[in-house]
Amino acid sequence: MARAWVVVIVAVVSIGLFGCPPSEQPTPKVEKATGKVEIRVPTVEAPKPAVEPPKEVVKETPKEAPKVAVETPKEAPKETPKEAPKEAPKEAPKEAPKEAPKPVEGPKVELKELKPGCFAVDLANAFNSMAATAEADRSASDLDKWKQSFPAECLPNAGTIEPKDFPAAFEFPTKESGKKNNVACSGQTIPLSGNAKALYFLATATDANQEAKLHIEYADGGADVDLKVTDWCGNAAFGEREGVTSPKRVAAKEDGSGMMVEDKKCCIWAITVPVDAKRALKEIKLPDNAKIHVFAISVGR
Repeated sequence: MARAWVVVIVAVVSIGLFGCPPSEQPTPKVEKATGKVEIRVPTVEAPKPAVEPPKEVVKETPKEAPKVAVETPKEAPKETPKEAPKEAPKEAPKEAPKEAPKPVEGPKVELKELKPGCFAVDLANAFNSMAATAEADRSASDLDKWKQSFPAECLPNAGTIEPKDFPAAFEFPTKESGKKNNVACSGQTIPLSGNAKALYFLATATDANQEAKLHIEYADGGADVDLKVTDWCGNAAFGEREGVTSPKRVAAKEDGSGMMVEDKKCCIWAITVPVDAKRALKEIKLPDNAKIHVFAISVGR
């Protein structure tokens, strides 16, 4: 009997500790047999772990699908239209060769004929210097820086002169006192025309011999030639001929008190300048040298 109570107590204690829901814990059956009471204790299941609260589901941000580069479809290359075969170029009709244009000549310059084949060039409008002085005023000259000059009484009268042993004649200018009668060269242009075989100069130089360039302009171009002139009171240095000679000259006194006439031979020279006879003359340009004095120019044809 005491054993049965022990079993009951153990069972009660077990129920108190672990609990058993009425539906799961069956009521113990007591069987009576031979005066013994058997108590069957139901098997207690291990307690189930406490239910954890549901975890929050972290929603993942959907990743963007990788962009696929879409290529723009290329246009098929256009075929260059084939050109129609070119015809062989036709030869242009050959023109007859053109003749070279003839040089245009300027207006003809009227020249005074002095003798057959020799013509005088008019220089009157170009005269800018006085080389002859009369007894009334010996200081009127500007032939050189000392006002020296040719005595007028020793020079020929105005008109045609023919130097000895020279192929040309000249138109000698006036020797009248106070009038210009020569060109002190400073680049003056003298118009000409026609063809010639030579130009002839009646000229002289002051302050020693002078050499310069004379420009000859033809209808088809120009050329420079030498113009060499000997000093008026010297001996011919360049093969000139004596055009006009004077046995005396008007010179400045050494003391500066005035002018005097002295025995001193002085010359105006006759000079030949060759030209191209096949080319038409247009003009000449005198040198830029005022120590060269030109009294007359003639054209030989």
